[in-house]
Amino acid sequence: MSFDFPFPPAVVRDQMRSPELIHASEKSRGALEVEVKDLVSEDSRHEYEIMVLNYARGIKGEDRSKTEKSYTTVRWELGRHLRRWTWKGEHPIHLTGEDLITETSSGSRLSMTAIIDVKIPVVGRIVAKKLKEGFEENWPNYAKLVEEFCSKQTGE
Repeated sequence: MSFDFPFPPAVVRDQMRSPELIHASEKSRGALEVEVKDLVSEDSRHEYEIMVLNYARGIKGEDRSKTEKSYTTVRWELGRHLRRWTWKGEHPIHLTGEDLITETSSGSRLSMTAIIDVKIPVVGRIVAKKLKEGFEENWPNYAKLVEEFCSKQTGE
């Protein structure tokens, strides 16, 4: 899925890396707690881990009597405006993704991909389908949030 922005790639990249946007994005999807921990911060790369505490989720939906943590490790190649991420939670589900920001004549384009690997016998396909639908529903909201943060930073 791709999204266009009227901002240069570096502006989009820097906002996507900002702890404020990360917190806002996770909270908009119901996170109870969010922690961002820098692992590596250099001129050419930035790596960090995002811990999110949510209510437990299962096939039947949200269970507010329990909570669960998930961890996303994010690795940016800053010069290429390339973000790779890996998500791990308390279920036998493994998510990875790659996001690339490229320059366009009117600003930039963010292209987002995810790979969903569900290791649950029998219902794995159903879970994978629900996860895919979740990405398709949430990515446009994330793109709107990125655009809002870029607008605030540039004053546009």
